Order: sequence, then C-alpha cells, then structure tokens
Amino acid sequence: MGGIAVRKRIAMNLMGLVASRILGTFLLGVSVLATGPIAAGQKEQGGSLIVYIGTNDYPLENAEAAAEAGVKIAAYNLDAKRNLENSLMAGLPTKSGTMNIEDVQRIVEQRFNALSPEEVRSIFEPVSLAQRWDIRKAPAFVFGSGEAVIYGITDAVVALEYWQDWRDSQGGPTGDTP
Repeated sequence: MGGIAVRKRIAMNLMGLVASRILGTFLLGVSVLATGPIAAGQKEQGGSLIVYIGTNDYPLENAEAAAEAGVKIAAYNLDAKRNLENSLMAGLPTKSGTMNIEDVQRIVEQRFNALSPEEVRSIFEPVSLAQRWDIRKAPAFVFGSGEAVIYGITDAVVALEYWQDWRDSQGGPTGDTP
C-alpha cells in the first residue's frame, strides 16, 4: 500500500474517533452558544462583540485597534477542520513500511486526545454560526444577532466604519459601538 493510501486509511480509521469526540464536545458547547454573548445580542461585559468568519486565506486584520476601541471580535476560521487534519497528520511517514499503521494511528490519536474541548469545539462553531446566520461567503463580519453582515472585508477598523455608516443611515443611535 502506497504512502498516500496509508495516510487515507489512517484518516478514515480515525474519523470515527474524531467525529465522536467532536460531536460530544460540540453538543456540550451548544448551550454555551445558545446562552453566550453571541446569542445575547452580541454584548459582552466591558464592550461589544462582533463575529468575524474568515478562512486561512482571509485572516482577521486590525483586531487590536478594534479592541482598543472597546470592541471584542470573536474570530472564527472556516478552514479549522482542514487545519486540524493537517496538524494530526504532520510528520507522519508517507511511505509504507517505515511505520506500521497501528503505530501511526496511535500517534494521531495521542495528538487528537491532547486537544482541549475548546480547540475541538472551535472546529464546528464557525460552520454552525454561518448556517444560523445564513452567511453565504467569507470573509464576513456579523453584527448584532446576525442583523447585519459585511462581506469581503478582513480589516476590523474598516468594518466598524461601514457598520457605523450603516447604522447612521438607518437612524440608529450614533456614537454607539456595535
């Protein structure tokens, strides 16, 4: 069996382990999502919360400047699952015969079991939020409980400016942070 076939077999063998752990962690996190700051109108103690949904190609920019203005941005990456798969398989042999499949599987399981529940939950949170708010593409900044979405921008400062302009045009309160 070639190296790629071995890696695919290992990945398939681990999908049950990964799926059950992620599902369990995700289900525990559902109540956190349903009652946390995201579900409660985006307000968080000490400031406002905005959700950014990005990808590896579209990371969040200028989050520090937004934080200085009292705005917290919860950033999520839709590529988190692929990133996890890559990190679990990193450095494993690609040629059959250099290590048996059980040893490789054990290494991957150890790596996976070392993840915290928060790390595992972060894999599905962006997908769940994107579905809940009907987000069609990334990058996207989500304001309120999905009441406003700005697509195509990765810069937090620019998104905040667009948000404030929109609120002003809608007759919303001025001077408020999102």
